[in-house]
Amino acid sequence: MMNRLRGRMLILPLLVAFFANSTSAVDLNPFGALLDGLAARVDKLIQVAEQAGNVLIVGAAGQVASTIGYAKAAYEEELQSTLDKLGPAENNLFNSLSAQVNSLEKGVVQDAKEILDHGTVLANVLPIGFRAPQVSGFHPSYFVQTTSNATSPTPPLEIDGNFVDASRPGFTPTLKISGQPASLVGNGTVHLTFSLPAAALRGSATGLTLLTAELSVPHDESFLGVFHRKSPDSVFKFPIYVLPPSVGQIVVHAERQVPGPPARVLKMVGPFTQSSDDNDIPEPPHKAEGKLYCVHPEPGFTVETSSVGHFVTQHQGDEGNVLGDEKDWYFVPSGDSNALNACQRLTTIVHHIGTSGKVVFYITFFETQPRTQTSAIDINDKLDWGTSKRVDLPSGSNPKATFMQFDRRSFDINFANFSNPYLSVSQSPDGTSLFFLSLP
Repeated sequence: MMNRLRGRMLILPLLVAFFANSTSAVDLNPFGALLDGLAARVDKLIQVAEQAGNVLIVGAAGQVASTIGYAKAAYEEELQSTLDKLGPAENNLFNSLSAQVNSLEKGVVQDAKEILDHGTVLANVLPIGFRAPQVSGFHPSYFVQTTSNATSPTPPLEIDGNFVDASRPGFTPTLKISGQPASLVGNGTVHLTFSLPAAALRGSATGLTLLTAELSVPHDESFLGVFHRKSPDSVFKFPIYVLPPSVGQIVVHAERQVPGPPARVLKMVGPFTQSSDDNDIPEPPHKAEGKLYCVHPEPGFTVETSSVGHFVTQHQGDEGNVLGDEKDWYFVPSGDSNALNACQRLTTIVHHIGTSGKVVFYITFFETQPRTQTSAIDINDKLDWGTSKRVDLPSGSNPKATFMQFDRRSFDINFANFSNPYLSVSQSPDGTSLFFLSLP
């Protein structure tokens, strides 16, 4: 009889149905074998999730694994019976655990978050006077790795359950994480709060680190409500995961085309020859206007009108000007040049006695063509857990982003369809801003 009571006093959990539509399991295997089967599935799930670096699934599966262990201890004497021989408590327990394992195997993130936030919710169905401790859940199941120069406090570890004697002198619960003692900062009959030693929360910089938290809860063991004595501590072990200091790196490269220095080419077109052998060119009364010569730029180019000029290679006679000192030849200033024409006007004078004007020349000018150049922006920033970053881009740019996850895996980011357990991304409607939010 006493052995049976001691077995019962470990814990007696009853999971509230996790899914409204879960169906009762009918199986000819013993209850203990069914729980062992769930435990094996959870172990495999944890291995796969650890390799994938999925903290949410790992943490939630760890809590389910702990609950399975508690269930085996609480129902020690029913483990060899089949479900059809057991009551609704055992059947509801198995159905709820099965539903949670099925959900985690499917990778349902919301269900994993629910388990992490609220634990594997256990209802207290202990008989009156039953004082054995039980753990219904703990959170968080993961902590960001601390550094030697960290200034912010470590978040507390919250443990829910049944701790009837916890506030009595001599019955104070204790917690160790990886062998290092934690400080009890909140003590109640249904809730415990511990401050974890920062030195214990160290781990890998490129992966998850598994630590073991061990909770010892002394309690008053009574028999028939008469004999009281302090029983051996009830010990609960559960996994704590340590995250690297940073969720990873955000790498953004964006390019756009912007106006650049125009192409500028010196042109010299010709030669042109004008010789007044018999008469002035042009003849009066247009002599002061000069004869018009125009050339064109290459296709796609325009004339830089301020650069239009001439280059004389040969001439006969002396150069004069249009202002009255004509001499033998002169160029006439004009405004004939435009974007598509480079123009010069030349007048040559005939002298029946002496030297007449003759000129061989080229029209010179710069032709220009608009050019664009690539303007690039490059961002490579570390993103801490629980922080966000906004990247503003020039209008018209085409961003490419990559997430370098803490475990050295690289993910190209498609802003229309990107899914990652640690990073949420979005883009403004006009495409000029990118938003990154690390999770959890």
